[in-house]
Amino acid sequence: MPNTVFGHHHMPSRDEKNKLSIEELSFAWLERDSTASAIVDGSLVLLWANRSMISLVHAHRDIMMLNGSIAINPADNQVKLINFVQECGTNPSTLLLSDRATGHFVVQGRLVSRNESRHFVGLQIRSTADFKLNYTDLSIAFGLTKMEHWVLLKMLDGRMADQISSTEGTSIGTVRTHIRHIYEKMHVTSREGLFSAVSPYRI
Repeated sequence: MPNTVFGHHHMPSRDEKNKLSIEELSFAWLERDSTASAIVDGSLVLLWANRSMISLVHAHRDIMMLNGSIAINPADNQVKLINFVQECGTNPSTLLLSDRATGHFVVQGRLVSRNESRHFVGLQIRSTADFKLNYTDLSIAFGLTKMEHWVLLKMLDGRMADQISSTEGTSIGTVRTHIRHIYEKMHVTSREGLFSAVSPYRI
């Protein structure tokens, strides 16, 4: 049924239809994003959460939903999170909370909107225990073979040559040859240089 505005029938224009479609697509994209995201008010009442946020809540005993609000244990974490949300401005802010089981929760927040009685903050939360760096295809970026690429990813994961060798069942000499070729192709001479070279390719 067409919209009625002051007694007159209003048919949505093509631009209005496209605008609605773009809004729907935007939410669909956020819904599928791998970063746990939510919108809350100043009291941590949950207004919206994507699938990743819901998965995070189910996976960690220190973060939960309680009476429609986000709750984080222990109690001092909850106080810190409420204070953080209430102080969030339009620039991104970061908060680090302890996770009793696995390390920490990294919380990023930004003020989305406010009215006379409430303000609304977008939150992103990740557990340091679940964190994994992802990169674009480094084999294309640096001209690596399939095996060199695999060795590079293990190195970026903190593995040493002997650990990579035992994982793959390849001789230590072969692994060291791969590492030498990786260094040559990336024009680096150390692990520090290697980490610096791949940094722009993080996704």
